Amino acid sequence: SSDYVGPWREKAEKEAGVNFAFFQGASGNVVTSGSLKGDRNNTPYDAYGRAIADVTLSALEGMQKVSAGELKAVREEVSYTTKTGGTSSFFMSAYAIGDLALVTVPCEWHDVFGMQVKEESPFTMTFISGYTNGSEGYFPMLDSYAEGGYEARSSNFKAGVAELIIQSGLELLEELK
Repeated sequence: SSDYVGPWREKAEKEAGVNFAFFQGASGNVVTSGSLKGDRNNTPYDAYGRAIADVTLSALEGMQKVSAGELKAVREEVSYTTKTGGTSSFFMSAYAIGDLALVTVPCEWHDVFGMQVKEESPFTMTFISGYTNGSEGYFPMLDSYAEGGYEARSSNFKAGVAELIIQSGLELLEELK
């Protein structure tokens, strides 16, 4: 669940005195324990958010601002096949400053998906962000369709689209490099 973001941002911004941007990474098949039923102000997600804020604040200690260079950006329209045989498209983007890159898509990435993009990226540090400029739902990996489960059942995409997205993301990164 992304419900921990509010408590994270509130604590981190208050204690650091700066604004933060949150990028949802690869977690489409990762669920934290706990339940969102009941009092939404008294859930495990509040504790998760505050714990992540503590790590964020700790990481900021001793950091120095550096000049990283020019921001580069590319955007591509990706067409895909739906489960019903139709076609649709969305935009994905990539950004780079120096040797740091960010790939964005309007979907919920799976962890394996994100790890593959990071491992094959030509950049030293690569981040991924889902739900960027919309939400197309889940992009399950090919083997997830055979396993079944919520993500594969609820996805609007034909099996194999996640692999197409990985390839498109890597091509965008190569274009930036």
